[in-house]
Amino acid sequence: MKWISVTDRLPEKTVGFNCIVSITNDCVDGLVMPAIFSFDSFYSELEIRRLGDGKPYVGVTHWMPLPEPPEC
Repeated sequence: MKWISVTDRLPEKTVGFNCIVSITNDCVDGLVMPAIFSFDSFYSELEIRRLGDGKPYVGVTHWMPLPEPPEC
């Protein structure tokens, strides 16, 4: 799996797409976090599950789909 730049494309599924994002902004550089893509923004998966809402991540530069789970 390769990182996809947000300037190249965003996820095709627009509501509730689970992924991994890389964030670079004034506070962090290259931080990797789980996220949910919904309505053209990436959100904290934990905030949405806990609060049912959340603020979009600031500074997402790249994303990738979650890998397939291991076979049991």
